[in-house]
Amino acid sequence: MKLTKTKIKELALISAGHSFRGKIKDIPGSGIRVLQLRDVSLESEIRWSDCQETKLVKPNSGNWLKNDDILIVARGSHFFAKKISGIDNMKVVASPYFYIVRLINNEVTPSFLTWFINQTTAQDYFSSKANGTKSKNIRREVVEQLQIPIPNMSTQNSICALDQKFKNEKELLMKKIKKNQTLLSEIADNLVYETAKH
Repeated sequence: MKLTKTKIKELALISAGHSFRGKIKDIPGSGIRVLQLRDVSLESEIRWSDCQETKLVKPNSGNWLKNDDILIVARGSHFFAKKISGIDNMKVVASPYFYIVRLINNEVTPSFLTWFINQTTAQDYFSSKANGTKSKNIRREVVEQLQIPIPNMSTQNSICALDQKFKNEKELLMKKIKKNQTLLSEIADNLVYETAKH
């Protein structure tokens, strides 16, 4: 299968998260939330209601996150991507620790692009271009130059379906492991209890 490759900047607009002056202030009831690193993981869905409420000096509706936006963690040891979903009409900005990728080209789906960014090829590229020692970071120009292979839409959808199946199976396996760990802990507690009676 012959594929074309395109730089991600040809497929999407890439912007940095909202810049705050100093510490992000906690202002409950403001109606504006900020998504921070602690709110995002590769395995779990984002719980928007848990995001800190704050106030922006100059709110800009263009900065609100939207469904199908893609977040890329810009600092740390793992520059993973997360597709936004379930945000509905909430007013949420990303912190400066993220890049926001918003597609402007329908050659790729948000799910496929997110999947590819999280694969070894893209992750190795980011790692090779990262700056810093203790706390690594990647510049926006590095993200913009990432080469994306573009299969046809049917192949993209098949890849994403397979990826989702894998995630579902992994989630079920992790639940089973947790259940077994709990069972073994209960057995150990019972042994200690029985020993204490004698």
